[in-house]
Amino acid sequence: MEKTLLSLNEVASKLETVSEPALNKWSESLQGAVSGELLEYFKQRIHFVLERMDRGFAVELSMARGFAGCEELSSHVLLLSEKDYWLVKDELSKAYKEQIQLLPLGQFDKRTLERRVDFLIDVLEDSVAANLISALFRKSEQLEAEKQNVRKTLCDVTRLLEKDRQRLAFDLHDGPAQALSSALLQADILEDLIASAEAKRELASLKSILGQCLQELRSSIYALKPQCISKKGLATMVKAYAKQFSSRTGIKVELTIESKEAELPEVYEINVFRVIQEALNNVYKHAQATQVVVSISFSEATLFCSVEDDGVGFNAGARSRRAQGLGGYGLASMRDRVEQFFGTFNIDSQLDRGTCITFSIPI
Repeated sequence: MEKTLLSLNEVASKLETVSEPALNKWSESLQGAVSGELLEYFKQRIHFVLERMDRGFAVELSMARGFAGCEELSSHVLLLSEKDYWLVKDELSKAYKEQIQLLPLGQFDKRTLERRVDFLIDVLEDSVAANLISALFRKSEQLEAEKQNVRKTLCDVTRLLEKDRQRLAFDLHDGPAQALSSALLQADILEDLIASAEAKRELASLKSILGQCLQELRSSIYALKPQCISKKGLATMVKAYAKQFSSRTGIKVELTIESKEAELPEVYEINVFRVIQEALNNVYKHAQATQVVVSISFSEATLFCSVEDDGVGFNAGARSRRAQGLGGYGLASMRDRVEQFFGTFNIDSQLDRGTCITFSIPI
């Protein structure tokens, strides 16, 4: 039986001597099969591993240290197909073992070196994997930081928009609404002073127009700042608004909370409430419905909501008033509010079968 003639250090040294011709042969065999940048990446990685063989490289590799430029080049590895990946490995092993056979050594030492090549390739795989994982973790941390910045910006924007809504509501209440109320009062006084039946009819028509304008203005003021929006908790806000909506429109609203309510940041509560509010307003304006079912549920990471009415529905291809209403500003506003929180928004509607709006938001 042959004895080992080479020490571990000598094995590493011999591999170093055959490395350059082996890598050149390997590059030639893979020309056109994979990208030149990928080959260069693997070459640098192989040198990196060879320099650290038998010198406690495991800890260094696990921490993905000591290799410049790995993050920029590692993406090429992710794009490798399984077929090309095995081709790279097989050709690498073949090139090294061909060079080993040219060394003036005994067969036992050659087999030792060949086994070391197999070990080198295994370590190379671990090195690349550790490098990729490290790069992915770094990228994940960057994306999470960017995500938090986006959320903070959205929160700031929502707060500003709500303040603008409140200011506009107060301005409308103290300005046009008060003016319309005064005009109606003066019309009442004029009615007592006018004797002509025709003038009274015209005045009655004017009072009707003023009254309708005042009612619509008050509805707009309420929509801008409903009393319930100051209440704590999404379910509480929606329940209070649903009650007021039913009283104002005569449309029955059934609210179901299908799981334990999750505690949400205020900005989430306000935006979800505004989507439900706009959906209910669409029902009132366009659906000719008698009943609406609002469902809210919470999973560990997602809020789900649906608003379903029993109204006339609409055909997406038809240019009906109902379709135009849902396809206009109200729908765009709802969709934007959901999507700015990385959620999904859908509408399902058929003629004479009502409409169901569903959306979900990650929480």
